[in-house]
Amino acid sequence: MARKKRRKQRKQKLFPRPLFRGDIISSLTGIAFKAVPLVLVLVVVGIGVKAATSMIFNSDYFKVKTINVSGRPSHGGSGPAAIVLTSKKGTNIFTIDLEGCAAEVTRRHPEFRDVKVTKVLPDILEISYKIRKPFCQVDSGRFYLVSDDCVVLPNPLIAAEPELPIITGVDVSERFLSPNRRSRSKALKNAIALLKEIEDSDFSKEYSVVKISVYSPHNPSIYLKDGTRIEIGEHSFGESEKVLVKVLDDLESKDKKAKIIDLRFDDVVVIPR
Repeated sequence: MARKKRRKQRKQKLFPRPLFRGDIISSLTGIAFKAVPLVLVLVVVGIGVKAATSMIFNSDYFKVKTINVSGRPSHGGSGPAAIVLTSKKGTNIFTIDLEGCAAEVTRRHPEFRDVKVTKVLPDILEISYKIRKPFCQVDSGRFYLVSDDCVVLPNPLIAAEPELPIITGVDVSERFLSPNRRSRSKALKNAIALLKEIEDSDFSKEYSVVKISVYSPHNPSIYLKDGTRIEIGEHSFGESEKVLVKVLDDLESKDKKAKIIDLRFDDVVVIPR
């Protein structure tokens, strides 16, 4: 008997009993019952996520109510930058395109630079920026104030601003300015670069430059406050500075004034008044 039993067990291991339809249904039913709690959890989580999303995007709590200008409390929500974004009030704060808002403020107000718009939850947009300062002015029918990064500021003047150097030989037209009002004029860029070079030199401590003419792009002319015209040609100001100072000092020692000082040649040409 024991031998027959062992033989039967070996046979069952080698040839297991085939699964019948009832066995399969029973197994699947067991798996399904075990999966029910997991499915319920997933359904509940999904409903919760949907409800939370709906609350975030549809709730009045997250609609923009205030637009602040950082560092300028006196402007509050009525400053020029804030007015540009007035249309964003009532919009869900999570749908606001911050980079687009900053670009719009910059486009409408080129006098602002480094514009940034941030979200302050639950319902505030905050704008920060720096103000472009006029660095020089272009005489082109009117006097256009220009920043040191070549942006033409709005509201040209009828009369010159007395404290700013004048650039002549550059045509500025409102029609041909780029949307950000940055001038494409190479002559203007060169004039601004020359002004910066002069301002950073020791020369500016003794002499005041009131005008730069770039009618001839390769031959800019510098005008001093006393009316002296200086031709530097294609040389950089740094290359000409020592010679120019020497000539001016020599004229001053002789109590003389020059009408033109021409530094384009090896031998400096001085035309007296």
